[in-house]
Amino acid sequence: MTRTVQKYLRTRSVHSQFKLLGASPPGHVSAVIVIPALAESQHLGTTLAALAHCSTETLCRSLVICVVNNRDENHSDPSDREDNRKTLLQLEQWAQDGYCAPLTLNWIDASSPGQCLPAGEGVGLARKIGLDHGLALLSRNDCAFGAPRYLVNLDADSHALDGYLDALHSYYASAKRHGGYAAYAHRLEGSGQVQEAMIAYELYMRYHELHLRWAGSPYAWPALGSIISCTADAYAAAGGMNRHCAGEDFYFMQQLRKTGTLEQIPHATIFPSGRLSSRTPFGTGPHLKSGAARRYLHHPEAYQILKEWLALPGDNAALSPERLLLRSEELSPLLMQFLTAKEFPRHWEKIYRQHGRGRQLHRHFHSWFDGLRTIQWLHYFRDHGKADLLAKEAFTVLQQRISFPEKSLQQGNRELLETLRLWKYTG
Repeated sequence: MTRTVQKYLRTRSVHSQFKLLGASPPGHVSAVIVIPALAESQHLGTTLAALAHCSTETLCRSLVICVVNNRDENHSDPSDREDNRKTLLQLEQWAQDGYCAPLTLNWIDASSPGQCLPAGEGVGLARKIGLDHGLALLSRNDCAFGAPRYLVNLDADSHALDGYLDALHSYYASAKRHGGYAAYAHRLEGSGQVQEAMIAYELYMRYHELHLRWAGSPYAWPALGSIISCTADAYAAAGGMNRHCAGEDFYFMQQLRKTGTLEQIPHATIFPSGRLSSRTPFGTGPHLKSGAARRYLHHPEAYQILKEWLALPGDNAALSPERLLLRSEELSPLLMQFLTAKEFPRHWEKIYRQHGRGRQLHRHFHSWFDGLRTIQWLHYFRDHGKADLLAKEAFTVLQQRISFPEKSLQQGNRELLETLRLWKYTG
């Protein structure tokens, strides 16, 4: 166990506050999959069954921790609490029956009276509880049988492609791995209107990710909690899972990227649910519940300015704060205004003074202008520059930039989505 893991478990972990239920985990487990569950009694069994479609060797080294959670009765829905009670009974029965064996099944009751999540907490804390337990477990096993030690996030309604854990095990068998994420494709469920809204939302996600890749952003990945994994050491180095009630996946991936590499894992795919939900204040579920298909996308010009801005430190590693701000104004007066509002000159002065030039300066630039500030820039451009563009027009510009099959633009949204799901951008 590294000092980073030791320090994290000593100072930041919450695992000791919540009891791990089920049979004692075997000492040879090297992968822990954490699934938060809130009113998921109808979906969890199917998700576990899909996860178990892997080799016996991999399943023997894997353990699932389901974190059944809700807030207390004054801050939660009675039907959710009743559903969670059913889930806890299911988990007990599945453990007795050896459901999905040889995959080991444990769970945490953060749902019953006296054990609920505090008011104001949600999925972020639920993930953190399970992941902290997983880290403690892996630290005790300490590289059993020379296997890699890694933590996997999944959602109770997200199905894994056959062989998913095999793909993750092969990926983390390399000593150089830090974090990774799987490919994804939302399941299209519900009414035609809901499906159209889901298609439009995933098109937005893919448009944004592809445009960030084209712009050279190190934060170009889909922010989905069900696709993230990392080594035990990377989890501790990133400060563990945050406790946000929504967006916890985005912020955790951002921290993983700031502390190491974050790459797509070959041959690993997750199929998240495309169902209605209001369990988080924003994200896929609430967007679908609104019933509105996303018709507008961030203006391509905002990504063009971003691309030129991100290239500046690499081309001019010794630029002073004053010179860099002047160069930003040459790119776009709006960009200079945005950077000034975010106090970039003050922050860059400190970074420049401490790191001078070269790779360290470049790394700290991207640590400051991170994924969150990237999104803030896109919103600033929308609010003070050019409004978002109709999706078809925005995709036309993107196609000219990265050359995905042009004929898909002439088809409907469903066909365009299928094209983008299969197409790999290597630029």
